[in-house]
Amino acid sequence: KWPPPPPGMPPPPPCVPPPETGCGKGVGKGAGKGAGKGAGKLDGVPPFVPGPPVIPMLHSVMAGTVKLVTPKGALMTLSNGGPVPFFDGLLRQRKGAKACKIGERYYVKVVRIEPGLAIVDDREVDQKTGKDGDPHNELAEVEDWIEVPLA
Repeated sequence: KWPPPPPGMPPPPPCVPPPETGCGKGVGKGAGKGAGKGAGKLDGVPPFVPGPPVIPMLHSVMAGTVKLVTPKGALMTLSNGGPVPFFDGLLRQRKGAKACKIGERYYVKVVRIEPGLAIVDDREVDQKTGKDGDPHNELAEVEDWIEVPLA
């Protein structure tokens, strides 16, 4: 159940779980007939819900669209197919991997949460179907932290 919206903000949609739950069918191209001109026809994406970005669930598979590319990796807008905005994701550039380009879409898995940013990985996610190739997270990225003396 959603909390009531702040004054002046429209109410949230009735359902925003990931598309694999079956909720939200009919959203996207051709949906929203009679709901107004152009309703539900924004490249299969439902209308945007205003508000702060939401932290994605750790180890969840999401769709990511590249919005910035740096030598260290790509910053992505993350989506679960619903209208809620999520934290941005950082897909690291790995040796031997092809460089990302702005506008490209990938299925990615959230492997770590940082303040204001999700670290994502595309290696164990099928890029055609979005299926998680490591559902038990046995191959999930683990980093070794090294203590660096300050003096």
